[in-house]
Amino acid sequence: MFLFWGELDEVIGIEHIDSIRRQVVFVIDDANMRLVVCTLVAICLGACFRSPASEFILKGREMAKRKDFIRAIEAYDDALRSEPKNMEAYYFRGFAKYEIKDYEGAMEDLTLLVKSGIRIERDKYQYVFNTRGIANYFLGNNEAALRDYSAAISINPNFTDAYGNRGDVRMLLGDASGAIADYDFAIAVEPEDLDLYNNRGVARYQLNDTTGACGDWARAVELGSGEAKVSWDKHCK
Repeated sequence: MFLFWGELDEVIGIEHIDSIRRQVVFVIDDANMRLVVCTLVAICLGACFRSPASEFILKGREMAKRKDFIRAIEAYDDALRSEPKNMEAYYFRGFAKYEIKDYEGAMEDLTLLVKSGIRIERDKYQYVFNTRGIANYFLGNNEAALRDYSAAISINPNFTDAYGNRGDVRMLLGDASGAIADYDFAIAVEPEDLDLYNNRGVARYQLNDTTGACGDWARAVELGSGEAKVSWDKHCK
């Protein structure tokens, strides 16, 4: 038995049928026809009854993919005006604000998300905490940044970015030994990261390990670090 599009128009509505017309050609029997019709109706109901907030979020994500973070934020703002407690909008807006260096705004959005207790995929929270940690770092909230990076690592013990970031904050807090431990872990995973070698060299130098520091700076120079070359020229020649 063929499924005629004219009959399906009556079930779903002519204004929605074109978007899915090419997806189905025919079905063999009544059972299959019912299955296809139910599936198509479900697809269209999802499209027809999608909330305005969801539409704005989709628009914002599209803008973010184009690196147009200002317009992305505007779309997320619209989503929150439509649905003030939409945590998905806060999630994406927080990252967009981070991208334009609005660290206070990013921290506020991501903090609201964390405090909401909403259940999102666990792996997403590692990025929430790491990004909020960076925002705290740039705002001079080093203790808060340390807690955020540690939270990110507790979620994903192999999150190398968080280890490197936590090492940087530990340096600022005077914990050179702790910083070296974090840099060691990150370097083991990303052995070509020049910043990690340079920063570990600084930490080692602070602990009077000039030999270790110079070794790290030399490796960083090999990888293209101008900052490490300045340190190597000053302390290692």
